[in-house]
Amino acid sequence: MTAEDALQITVMKWLKLALSADAVAFHPANGGSRNPIEGAKLKAMGVVAGAPDIVIFWGERPYCIELKTSTGRQRPNQKEFEENARKAGALYQLCRSLDEVEGVLLGWGFPLRGRIAA
Repeated sequence: MTAEDALQITVMKWLKLALSADAVAFHPANGGSRNPIEGAKLKAMGVVAGAPDIVIFWGERPYCIELKTSTGRQRPNQKEFEENARKAGALYQLCRSLDEVEGVLLGWGFPLRGRIAA
């Protein structure tokens, strides 16, 4: 498991506890190894390269969070997705830690049920 995978799992566990019942958070499982036939099928079904690690629906807009380690960088298709998501009205943020995710959600006005212990 990579450090980014571990961060993803930690954030999703926390979101299940912290988000209010009227919010839905999920990971669009676009990554991973696929054989060419499966990859072509998923692309035809609508998988979009560069989709963020976490999408949250709450209120009247989507919220996107891309997770990276302290040294990780967005790929060009992720930057393109971010630009297009913002143009479509989504809020989008790159985060490098659970603390950053919490701060971003608070900044976006999310009513969190659980806070990270200091």
